[in-house]
Amino acid sequence: MIITIVIIISSFLFISNFDSEKINIQSSILLLIILFEMIIFNKKTIELILRKINPEKNLSANDSMFQAKIYESLDEAEKKLIHKCSYKVFVTINYVYMIIALILMICLLAFNIGLLSLFIVFIIWIANYCIYFKETLKYSKSGKKLN
Repeated sequence: MIITIVIIISSFLFISNFDSEKINIQSSILLLIILFEMIIFNKKTIELILRKINPEKNLSANDSMFQAKIYESLDEAEKKLIHKCSYKVFVTINYVYMIIALILMICLLAFNIGLLSLFIVFIIWIANYCIYFKETLKYSKSGKKLN
């Protein structure tokens, strides 16, 4: 989780560096390198932790199906926990989108900030719902199990 927070902060600093009047190319490149290193470090850290917990599982962070292989190696209780947590995140993130949209609507009326930020939030919110319902329909029509 700490690595993810560092990645978000590095991304923000990288983007905010371009908002300044004087763009510093060296610091932008350095921040970009740090960002990529943190992403790679994050995958390697997950791989090391998983190997310590379950040495019998043969997982590699460089594998293109890394997350799918992790999921397949879980037992039923772990999968059920992931499903419950994922649904809680889905519900919570929808409330967050609603709050952000309301704040942006108020700012639009009060400060005339423009519609682009509100449009982007709505696009992400709609994409979130569409992916969720697409997966729901896929599993309900085909009779597939959620394992």
